[in-house]
Amino acid sequence: ILSYILLGTLFCKLSTSDLFGAIGIGNSRTAIILTLTTICVLGGWCYYLLFELISKLPYSLWNTTNILWFAIPYLIMYSRTLFLDIPHPIYTPWELSYGTFDRKYWDNIDNFGFRTVKVKIKRNIKDPTYASLVVRLPNEISLGNWFNWVIEDQNRRFPQNKIETEKEDMQIGWMFYTSKWFNFPLFIRILDPTLTSEGNKIKNNQTIYIRRVQVETKTS
Repeated sequence: ILSYILLGTLFCKLSTSDLFGAIGIGNSRTAIILTLTTICVLGGWCYYLLFELISKLPYSLWNTTNILWFAIPYLIMYSRTLFLDIPHPIYTPWELSYGTFDRKYWDNIDNFGFRTVKVKIKRNIKDPTYASLVVRLPNEISLGNWFNWVIEDQNRRFPQNKIETEKEDMQIGWMFYTSKWFNFPLFIRILDPTLTSEGNKIKNNQTIYIRRVQVETKTS
């Protein structure tokens, strides 16, 4: 099986090489898949004949299916390409000036129905790692307005380690996303800062990643 996977990996490398381009199939996904199918059929047929000739065991046809491992590396590469071609819904970066902060509202809000979420954010722009915050997320407030409260609350409680919201040469916006399927953000889902937690389908104890993006360069 390992030998088939290694040969399949070699086929993947060749499919993007100048060799396939020179014979006219490098830019045709259909031609590459047809070539892969032909190799598997011919290879499987040769395997079947040799197995029947050499071995007297009754499961030569079953063993022939091992040739399918040859196609696995290319199918993985092709699936990844198709996945990356799916555009993410990109929302306008959230700016702190978009929201409204009402201290009286937050002081008097009933937090019984809040969700608990983990926020991953870099307190300073140059921080190498994300800080982890466990925060309460209300159901009826937009994600952006909730983030304004998180900034105000964190900077008030930790004045010596504030979350940096301004930079001299750039206008800072904020993007919100969460991981799909796994805790590690290998595949991400962009969140809409104008929607509530329910609108963004945020679950209890979910991790929300918040990162800075440059909206526009400030000019003096």
